[in-house]
Amino acid sequence: LRKIDGDYKPDFIWANGKLSQKVLSKSKNKKNKILISGLFKKNVSKKISYNIKDKNILVIPEGIYDECKKLFEFSYLVAKQNKNFKFIWRLHPVINLHKLKRILNFDLEKIPMNIIISKKRLITDSQNSSYVLYRGSAAVVDSIRYGCKPIYYIYQNQKYFDPIINFKFEKEMVKNIYEMNSLLKKEMTNIKRKNIIRKADKFYKLAFGEIEYKSVMLSLR
Repeated sequence: LRKIDGDYKPDFIWANGKLSQKVLSKSKNKKNKILISGLFKKNVSKKISYNIKDKNILVIPEGIYDECKKLFEFSYLVAKQNKNFKFIWRLHPVINLHKLKRILNFDLEKIPMNIIISKKRLITDSQNSSYVLYRGSAAVVDSIRYGCKPIYYIYQNQKYFDPIINFKFEKEMVKNIYEMNSLLKKEMTNIKRKNIIRKADKFYKLAFGEIEYKSVMLSLR
């Protein structure tokens, strides 16, 4: 949103969808043309299950070691107090597990039985989970499309970039273990999961539209 002059001043700005276009319209570069380009990443077809099979919580930090530390240490403490829930930890491809071990304040080799480090696809983990615990990872967008109820962890009262800040439906925010434990006591029903999927699809279409070839070609002329 900063004003940029000189050779770095853009002639066009590509926006993935209407939501980012709305944000970018507040830019100080008023003369820039903001075009909806759509999402170039292939949209994987999905098979949706509306049934809640397991009390699984998907934990998805960004590819930043400090963010992994925050989410894994928090969910580690929550997992110890909620043995009836399974916590699925996903590592971003850029994260080195051996390096991560050195910064965590617990032994990664001795984590509780209800915590697993997943090597499965995000789609599979999302389909098998009822909740997704996140902070800044854009992977949360795909998780809610498969029915995961989003839970945003506010670390030490400090909010962080939220990829689904405009997704208001069924989103929760927690600051501590007490709030997380209270949230997990609420029942997650098949109806709620179905509603999340329906709302998430609408959100996804606003955030990541189809490729607008005419707009893209116009900016390349």
